[in-house]
Amino acid sequence: MAKSIRILLAIAAWYDYEIWHMNVKTTFLNDFVEEEIYMDQPEGFTSVGEEQKKISGSMVAYLVLYVDDILLIGNDVKILSDIKAWLSA
Repeated sequence: MAKSIRILLAIAAWYDYEIWHMNVKTTFLNDFVEEEIYMDQPEGFTSVGEEQKKISGSMVAYLVLYVDDILLIGNDVKILSDIKAWLSA
């Protein structure tokens, strides 16, 4: 994992991207879940045949999660601000 983060930081430095760090303060306040949890993907969540599409454009944003740390890396401050606001909600 550390190697992956170093690679992303090198990419960010090379392209002069913004790097924001956030720390999740409530991670360890939650207790262990004793019961089994099963999740199902909501209806209409995927579009069959569109799995390999890419988003074209000049805006780039990476969201890196590791335990209780979050790295936001990107070239558009507005997009990073929107992602941070969405994560805070």
